Amino acid sequence: MSARQAEVLVRCTDLADLDIFTKTDPMCVLFVKQFGQWREFGRTEAIRQTLNPAFTESFLVDYEPFIQQPLLFAVYDIDSRSMDLRHHDFVGSVEVKLEELMDESRTLVTTAKTLRVPGDPRSRGLIHLTTEVIKVTKSKVQIHAAANRLGKVGILKRKPDCFLEIGRQIDSITFHPVFRTEVVPKTRHPWWRPLEVSVQRLCNGDWERPIQFSCWHTSYGSGSSTFEKIGHCTTSLRELSNMPLEGHCRCLKLTCPKKERPDHKHTNSGTLRLYQFRVDMQYSLLDYIRGGCLLRLIIAIDFTASNGAFSDPLSLHNLEKARSNQYLNALEALGSVIARYDPEQKVGAFGFGAKPSQGAPTDFCLQLTSSNWVKGIKGVSEAYHSILPSLTFAGPTYLAPVLDRAMEIADVKVTQDNQFYYVLLVITDGIINDVQEVVKKLVDASSLPLSVIIVGVGPSDFTLMEQFQQSAATPLFDGHTKKKAERSNVHFTALKTDALSHGSQSLVVQETLGALSTQVLQYMKHRNISPNTEGLKRLDPMASWVRPDDSFNFADGDPLKYLNQIDVSRVYSPLLDPCMVVAMETEADVVQELGRRPLRSRRDAGGGSFRLKSRQASRQPVGQGGMRGLYCPTCGACVETGSAMYSELAKTWNQ
Repeated sequence: MSARQAEVLVRCTDLADLDIFTKTDPMCVLFVKQFGQWREFGRTEAIRQTLNPAFTESFLVDYEPFIQQPLLFAVYDIDSRSMDLRHHDFVGSVEVKLEELMDESRTLVTTAKTLRVPGDPRSRGLIHLTTEVIKVTKSKVQIHAAANRLGKVGILKRKPDCFLEIGRQIDSITFHPVFRTEVVPKTRHPWWRPLEVSVQRLCNGDWERPIQFSCWHTSYGSGSSTFEKIGHCTTSLRELSNMPLEGHCRCLKLTCPKKERPDHKHTNSGTLRLYQFRVDMQYSLLDYIRGGCLLRLIIAIDFTASNGAFSDPLSLHNLEKARSNQYLNALEALGSVIARYDPEQKVGAFGFGAKPSQGAPTDFCLQLTSSNWVKGIKGVSEAYHSILPSLTFAGPTYLAPVLDRAMEIADVKVTQDNQFYYVLLVITDGIINDVQEVVKKLVDASSLPLSVIIVGVGPSDFTLMEQFQQSAATPLFDGHTKKKAERSNVHFTALKTDALSHGSQSLVVQETLGALSTQVLQYMKHRNISPNTEGLKRLDPMASWVRPDDSFNFADGDPLKYLNQIDVSRVYSPLLDPCMVVAMETEADVVQELGRRPLRSRRDAGGGSFRLKSRQASRQPVGQGGMRGLYCPTCGACVETGSAMYSELAKTWNQ
């Protein structure tokens, strides 16, 4: 059984009071045992002056059946702001094993344990541990809440100092808090700051699960009671989503717990108003890619004279040592990663700042091939090697014409059923000379499905280019036209030579992909486009750029027609032990075996007749990277057993 993640909610009752004039300020700390030593795993928040705390912060732990996972829960009385636990009073602890808190037949289990000090048998209170298997969800709930006409508190009927608490149900009568707002002092009409909480934290993905909104009054320093509940209401995420608006908000009536008796006719204690309630799906770039969104790459290479003459050994375009060519390194580091997300492998190849021939004017949008698209990064590299000797490097470094061409390509209508996004990857050796024009065009291009990634190579100082390194919260602004971009759509990074030698290249790639992912999500979210249902696509090898081998010939574009040409009865199966070779007697057997390994393997492409050669078993590899299972016929990746794609792939190959 694969590892799952469990959430541990913690609350305590009847804690020992270690303070003289006030009550204990408790905090819970979780320790895990590693190599025989207890290591701190995490902490909850500290709650002031209470002996019955319910912590909103929880612990997320990986649960692996049949493996002992010792846990130690310790409660401390916080006396200062120090992070060192030795500066705080120790209340008590309890040691448990994670499997004791889990039950295979139930997803939610609550266990009560006694807190003690080692060597002292006396109880220091009870700790209640609620463990629940997490259901992964990417949705978040945004709420802007206020209350109206809350009940007064105390003998003198004072205005309350109130905060809002949201809890989810853990049994028939108990709600555990998952979020608390700030305290608004001395008012019956509080407004709290907007809050955001994940659907997993709120109801663990169950929209029908009861959740409770509670308004509390707090009085720090009070000798009788620290917290007093003003009112509460119970609802569910589904009910809130379907609740009609009353004016500008959703209204929930609060019930006072002190008035919930048969002799009280009026139990109302004010109204909770939700001026904003929105369930926002938090998608990732991969969600859109899996749903069929095409991420298409356009590459623009700097051929200006500042790179040095092509024949110069110190030129950035020198091809004598391919590994020292920083343009090819940038293509390999960033271009190949982005192009991987396009199953059709169509890449646009352009250059700027060079003369195509002697006496010709400088071309600032030079198409490297006669066709609009080439086959992947390998096609870009081949076009680059082919055209480079015929170019005359010139200048200046104008980027606006290439940007115009990319905007023309990206000027497509993106809909829910037709999802496209384009990435312009510009590789340059220095600052550009038409910055103002580029800023203007980038602001205009913010409404298009287009992102511009500028990569600096070479030893130049790129300080002036850092203005394009915008964060998602601060889109580009054109000072001349006073226009602001709709979203962030440009990112700059410098790929220095030392980045390749010192291993920091991966950090640059991660940062760039993170910025690109944010920009794609901003564009799709702004247009209310969500990922389509994940499905398996079988590409037509005759119409697609992805083919097993250039010399391979399919009849009528059907990738399965080649099975009629198989002229051997033995085929190696990567699912079998390395010392075994299995005999295939029927065409169906071959189909079933070929569905378990990638179609683009050169081992599969033996020419026009697709010969499957028997080899010595000891020399055969066991699949890709030593992994066993089904392989995706589109990308060749191993599909995890038991996943939805595994079932869909198995059905496809068994048809």
